Amino acid sequence: MKNLYIKIGLRSLLIILTISIFSACQDIDHIFSNFPNRIEGSWKFDRVKFRENWAIDGDEITSDYRNLVFNFYQDGFLTLEYADSQGNLKLDEGEWDTELDRDCYYDDDGDNCERTRYFYITLYEPENGIFDRNNIWEITYLGTRKLKARQNAGGGIFKYKLEQRY
Repeated sequence: MKNLYIKIGLRSLLIILTISIFSACQDIDHIFSNFPNRIEGSWKFDRVKFRENWAIDGDEITSDYRNLVFNFYQDGFLTLEYADSQGNLKLDEGEWDTELDRDCYYDDDGDNCERTRYFYITLYEPENGIFDRNNIWEITYLGTRKLKARQNAGGGIFKYKLEQRY
């Protein structure tokens, strides 16, 4: 009788684990498919690090980003709020877009696919007509109120951690 309870328990555990694994995979797809809904809102930098190419360690440069606030709108429009050197509030406008890149290959372990979500940010200053299109972030994490990204630029790698504001 004890063996019967153990077998039923193991089968139940196996079923629960299988359902959990498939649900987790669907959640990842859900996060990426609903990216515009999840990114919508105001985001501020919580931590920024920069590591030069080939360097072992990086520098914390969060203080340079503390007063920047991105406002992302679902239609692909964005604003960037910041204070200029005199403390006046400035507002730049721009656009954002995303792309999901799938890199699949076959090796001894079988088929492997890596998915990378790229986040393109284009900023422009209306009074100066300056465009900045070199903001391509690789999203490494998108949670309920946190976003982590990395960017190859300026001779190194920037790592961003942003928090959503309400």
